[in-house]
Amino acid sequence: RVVARLEEELERTGRAEREADGRAACLTQRVEDLSTAAAGYESEAAAATRSCQEAQAQAAEFSDEKRKQDLEAREARMSQLEGDYQRLRDLEIDLDMRQAALDAQQKMFEKKRDLCADKLEQEKLRVQLKSSNLRNKENEIKLALQQKNGLPRVCQPRNRAAE
Repeated sequence: RVVARLEEELERTGRAEREADGRAACLTQRVEDLSTAAAGYESEAAAATRSCQEAQAQAAEFSDEKRKQDLEAREARMSQLEGDYQRLRDLEIDLDMRQAALDAQQKMFEKKRDLCADKLEQEKLRVQLKSSNLRNKENEIKLALQQKNGLPRVCQPRNRAAE
């Protein structure tokens, strides 16, 4: 009986041991599966981290490139504005020079006009003087004719065509 009981217990112990070994094998397999899955997740996480870092680097590079392009565009615009400003300054100087030339020409024309007005006035006076001299001579001639004919001027009929 003792032997049978010991054999029975040995058999139960063997079964329990086999069950424990099966469970241990299952748990070991499960641990291996979980380790494999964890390694896969770690690999995916590392890939995602690299991808994120690459994206950040590209964003920084793009941002730097964008800033560089913006700066170049601003510099080009400033250069264009400086050129436009210089052209405007040149035009302003040219305009000032032309205005000065026009002012000088205006003064010259005013002097010529005044000179011509003076000459015209002198010519008018000369013509008036000649006209007055001619009238005086005409009157002298008429007076001489009247004295020669012996008639006073008032009595003689006026005949301009004959005169």
